[in-house]
Amino acid sequence: MAIFGMGCFWGAERKFWRQKGVYSTQVGFSGGHTPNPFYEEVCSGMRQGNDVGTMYRSAIYTYTKEQMDAALKSKEDYQKELTANGYGQITTEIAEAKPFYYAEDYHQQYLSKVPNGYCGLGGTGVSCPMGLK
Repeated sequence: MAIFGMGCFWGAERKFWRQKGVYSTQVGFSGGHTPNPFYEEVCSGMRQGNDVGTMYRSAIYTYTKEQMDAALKSKEDYQKELTANGYGQITTEIAEAKPFYYAEDYHQQYLSKVPNGYCGLGGTGVSCPMGLK
């Protein structure tokens, strides 16, 4: 188990459905200052449009030393690839797991319920050189 913050949690969750070895996903909130927040609290302020602001920052929260080491190594390896392709520094927070709060039920498996629903998850097109083991 690990916690990944990747912007819009609907699209991130769908990405994980397609990954070998992932058996369960839950979307929610972690890394903030409000205990047990709800969506409207998290997504107010700091907005200029969809998926903008600090609530959409990227993060990896780990539970074990092995996870932490793998996360830091993948960041280092991927930074080399990004730099070679003209991208800037990775700003993803990597830290020990923080409290996780489930999002409301209507957010869970949202893109399964609404297959053509909004998904702002994009990418750089640069492949990470480190695969899952």
